[in-house]
Amino acid sequence: FDFEKLLKIPGMSLYVSSSWGTGSNLTRTIDSVFPVNINYAVGAYMGETYLQQKLLKDNLTVAVGHLAASYTFAELPVFENYVSLAINPTPVSLVSNDASYTGPPPGLEWGAQAVYNVTPVVQVAAGIFNTNPNSATNGNIFAFQQGNKGVLATAQLSYLRNQGPTDDGPPGQYTAGFFSDNNSFATLPNGNSKSDGNSGIFFLGQQMVYRPKDAGPSQGLTAWGAFAYSSKQLVSSMPVFGGAGLSYQGLIRKRPRDSINAGWIYAKTSSYIPNASAAKLFEANYQWVAKPYITVVPDFQYIWDTNGTNGPAAAILGLQVNLTF
Repeated sequence: FDFEKLLKIPGMSLYVSSSWGTGSNLTRTIDSVFPVNINYAVGAYMGETYLQQKLLKDNLTVAVGHLAASYTFAELPVFENYVSLAINPTPVSLVSNDASYTGPPPGLEWGAQAVYNVTPVVQVAAGIFNTNPNSATNGNIFAFQQGNKGVLATAQLSYLRNQGPTDDGPPGQYTAGFFSDNNSFATLPNGNSKSDGNSGIFFLGQQMVYRPKDAGPSQGLTAWGAFAYSSKQLVSSMPVFGGAGLSYQGLIRKRPRDSINAGWIYAKTSSYIPNASAAKLFEANYQWVAKPYITVVPDFQYIWDTNGTNGPAAAILGLQVNLTF
């Protein structure tokens, strides 16, 4: 709802979303720490619902409401090219180590955040979020306090390279940030006790490294990398996360909007979990933009040590269809 047009309030808007899902849980069937897709949740759930205000000539954006930290923080545009929740929309270790970071479906938290463009190439963002463990796994719960305490605080600094309207160089984005949560967390491996506090850092980057002559600004080869670390293994099931990949838009000249994407993910398991090892994921897909409003994505994933404890491997074939209107 655009309140600038409806109520003559400059820069104000209200966003409301929801989801409904059905089907069986393939991620649970193969016992994977990497959810095979980003949208699985059986039943009806509220999505993000927040009031947003733009200020300072649209350089400052403030939002308050039912929000997901993972939709703004520790994310890169290239992550949207992948089907697995391992990297889309954010490194899955952040969600695995702190459920309050999660997004819909199924979970959400009350929160407030601000994104400020300091200069055309420097952006800072900060947010605080509730730590209700029940709403973190069910966005239909709106209570503030249910056995939780404190807040999740997160912030990041981004360098936006060649992303201005007059820039013609290869675009890139580099982000560094942290999170800190002073809630109580169940200890590993069985959650028999609790320990206060958890924190971590993340570093992300994407850069176009090749653009064909006479190609459009978004066409070319982009490389990306991601790293996240949580120091408290007692409550962090995935303390070390690393990933890298390549994305090429317009590889077929007659299909400038299509992209081919490949990525490799590594996630170390906490040493407090018996038989701890590391789960590894390879994903490759092709995004076929059949029409401006229809995208078809045949997807392949292969996961080694699916549960991160010297377990079996699994191969996944999938098809995602996006309809935008």
